[in-house]
Amino acid sequence: MKLKIGAVKFEVIEVDGLKDGKVELNGHIVYSDQKISVEKKLKPDPKKITILHEIIHGIIDHAGGVQNERQVEMMANGLHQVFMENKKEMKEILWGEK
Repeated sequence: MKLKIGAVKFEVIEVDGLKDGKVELNGHIVYSDQKISVEKKLKPDPKKITILHEIIHGIIDHAGGVQNERQVEMMANGLHQVFMENKKEMKEILWGEK
């Protein structure tokens, strides 16, 4: 899957045993490689939240903002909840579908 954030297309890939050194990660965005890596073993909802989390990092970076990991995590969880519990309404808001 590819996602466009700003002017950049990122490839979303699933990775077994995603790590940064010795630290296990659920997700990671690498701007220079245009890749978002997501831990393959995640269940569906945590995987969705992780992808949202990395998208938020990408948006903030593209806009030249300051990254705050806690705020990114709160936004990812909040957006996931709103999107999942309001699917019909989100289709109408975002795409004009009734």
